[in-house]
This record gives sequence, C-alpha cells and structure tokens, in this order.
Amino acid sequence: MMKADSVMCRNFSEMCSLMQEHSIGCRADLFMNTAEFLRKLGKVCIETGTKPEIEVFDTGMINAAVYFMEKEHVLEAPLHFQFVLGVNGMAKAYTWK
Repeated sequence: MMKADSVMCRNFSEMCSLMQEHSIGCRADLFMNTAEFLRKLGKVCIETGTKPEIEVFDTGMINAAVYFMEKEHVLEAPLHFQFVLGVNGMAKAYTWK
C-alpha cells in the first residue's frame, strides 16, 4: 500500500490517477487506497492544480467520487472519469458484432 507521504512530492503533473478503495478479482491485497489517503491526495491535487483521473471499475465508484466532491470538498468539478471494464468481479465489458 502506498503511503500518502509518497505522493507529496515537489514535482507535480497535470493529471494523476485517483483509484478508490476496492479489491479487484477477489484479491483484497490490490488497490487498497483508504478514504483517508484519497482525502489527502484530493487536497494535494486541489493545492497543486493537478487534475485527478478517477478510475471507475463499478458504478458505485462514481457515487463515491461525487460524495468526495460534494460533501468532503476534496475533489473539484468537473470530474474526469476513466472507465475500466471487464475486470473480474467488476463492471462487465461487452462487444457486439
């Protein structure tokens, strides 16, 4: 798990990945960013003008991002989402012929 201090670097980019707390494919050891970490990262993004790219593996993650924006004020509109589909245990990806 990444410590929040490790993202508090001196060189900031225009965008960063903001992945919410969840487990992928029934492996709880992957992608465990706590709400506390996300709050801290969101505040750093606001302070530095970095736009977070919110990775969405399931529709509930959109609601969580809106909550962080509207209630906790650690994300700013407009939100930038990246949809990650087809991961085991998350939103499915479909193809049509």
